[in-house]
Amino acid sequence: MVIIQGRPELVSLLLNIFLIATLIPFIRYVIGIKHWRNYSTITLGLSAFLFASTFKKGLVGITVWLYFFIIMLLFATLTYAFLKDKDLHYYARLGIIYSIGTAALLVSAILLTKVTQFNPLKYNFSTLGLLLLLLPLDDLTLLRLRKSSIEYIRRLFGTSLTSLIIAAILLYDRWNMYLYLHQEILLIFVISLAIISQWRLINLSDFLRFKSIAKSNMDNKDV
Repeated sequence: MVIIQGRPELVSLLLNIFLIATLIPFIRYVIGIKHWRNYSTITLGLSAFLFASTFKKGLVGITVWLYFFIIMLLFATLTYAFLKDKDLHYYARLGIIYSIGTAALLVSAILLTKVTQFNPLKYNFSTLGLLLLLLPLDDLTLLRLRKSSIEYIRRLFGTSLTSLIIAAILLYDRWNMYLYLHQEILLIFVISLAIISQWRLINLSDFLRFKSIAKSNMDNKDV
């Protein structure tokens, strides 16, 4: 049932937010994989989607996005080392993060152009993708400042995985057309989100970990 009309690819882009808003807590509370804040995760997913949309082959765009994403991670690590012992005002800290981060991504774009002849700043989608890639920099750097290295890596994995899943959903044309033609399916997402919001059972990651520990203890007893 088509309730909201318009260009299918644009309408489905907005309708997918219902799915993404359900997917993120599902991964966190049911699967048990932690990530950064929802805003940063969704922003990174949209950035990957825009890079993939720049190319005829989406995997090429995802590869370029990963290049800039790795640059962002390296920058966040260096910024963490620089800001770790500095007593700075909050907004001044953000200004430093975004200024140096923007310079780092621009230099990375120049290097990419020289090596591959592809200039991401010539295309609307990839330029907007770079802009979205900048937005979670403060979240990433502050997370590195506040969390242990193990917890940081754990959330980095969860964020990267979730972001790529979001990009894959947005790139799947058959799904997007189905969602546009059958908008009543949004009710399933709303109901699922209501169930997840009250989830109190053990998540899959903890279950597998406890199962592994129990098996290990059983093996030790047999010995």
